[in-house]
Amino acid sequence: MASALAFLTVLGCLTWFAAAQSGQDSVQQVPITGVLNLADRHQLRSVTIIGDQAQAVTIKGQQLAAVKESQQSITEQLRHNGITVFVQEPANTDLQYQWF
Repeated sequence: MASALAFLTVLGCLTWFAAAQSGQDSVQQVPITGVLNLADRHQLRSVTIIGDQAQAVTIKGQQLAAVKESQQSITEQLRHNGITVFVQEPANTDLQYQWF
């Protein structure tokens, strides 16, 4: 009986730990103003900008995703707040000019 209780306790702890870890790897969708507010409070480690997508990592390791306006430039504002900014070209998904 005691070994069954110990087994269930260990199993419960492992399940809780796995659930806690999976929550850290998830990406939370936020408005771009949320990303900029975190930047102003120096709560971001880095931001990767790919086209209109901004992918941010907080100083606690939380991953955030936001959509900015197509002509909105946020790079300088982020760098001014000491955040590492990576800018990548979006993948070319325009099939209009591809020849088959």
